[in-house]
Amino acid sequence: MQAIILAAGEGSRMRPLTASRPKVMLPVAGRPFLEHIILRARAAGADRIVLVVGYCSDAVRSYFGDGSSLGLKIEYALQDKQLGTGHALMAARDLADDSFLVLNGDVLPDEPSLRALASRLPAVSGPQTLWCLFQPSGQADLGGGEEQQPSIQSGQCRNLSFWRRHIRRPAGYATV
Repeated sequence: MQAIILAAGEGSRMRPLTASRPKVMLPVAGRPFLEHIILRARAAGADRIVLVVGYCSDAVRSYFGDGSSLGLKIEYALQDKQLGTGHALMAARDLADDSFLVLNGDVLPDEPSLRALASRLPAVSGPQTLWCLFQPSGQADLGGGEEQQPSIQSGQCRNLSFWRRHIRRPAGYATV
């Protein structure tokens, strides 16, 4: 399974910590924050990672290399200008597999939810974005696709959480 991780951001609100390194490389518990995300993606079944890099990309490339030290394959897509999430995803277009997860490089996914999302990857038949609806009980319902998408007008989005964790297919690039 492939995961595309959006990690090009500068982290300007975190200055001076990000004056010479991207926010995804800030240390958390003894390792770069991005490494925690990569390890969780690997635990969910990812064996191929595309890192969309931009600001201070050499720091990311030199630290992670080809990914062999983490037991997976890492490739890089360069987003020269940070023009939003869609633009970042377009930068990875040529490296995308038939289906893949999209994760933010600055949001740590919880492992059970990420595994649940990854388990749905084989069943995805077209370009989709999945969402997570948190119930008052603390349980989370995963859904997606146009037929299941909650309606903002109907008030169904009260507990909607947009993680930017997606399952996409290359055909979905036409909708980005």
